[in-house]
Amino acid sequence: MLFSLDHWTSPNHHAFCGVLGHWISATGDLVTVLLGMERFSGTHPGANQAQIIWKLLEQYRLRHKVGYFTTNKETNNDTAWNELGKMFRNGNVAFDQVSTSLWRFGHLINLIVKAFL
Repeated sequence: MLFSLDHWTSPNHHAFCGVLGHWISATGDLVTVLLGMERFSGTHPGANQAQIIWKLLEQYRLRHKVGYFTTNKETNNDTAWNELGKMFRNGNVAFDQVSTSLWRFGHLINLIVKAFL
């Protein structure tokens, strides 16, 4: 299962983290669902992001179904992945922070398309 993440701060200074889940159904259709759009208390440092992601993975019982994550390449995402790695290890779930992150690729494609347009 692939997860897409994005976080941002609204004009009225509220910080949010959106998490989408993507998978192929038994009939071969691409399914995309919004798993959560959580508001941060405070800013959106990596530790807060990891807590939100972990909470959603537990809520939907998806901890063992993680394939990849895609998001942009920001320093706080590195921190989030380190924290998430600790959570997976503490939960005895295999998680490779490097091979499960597609942020560099997704962010690169986004930059290329924006430059092209």
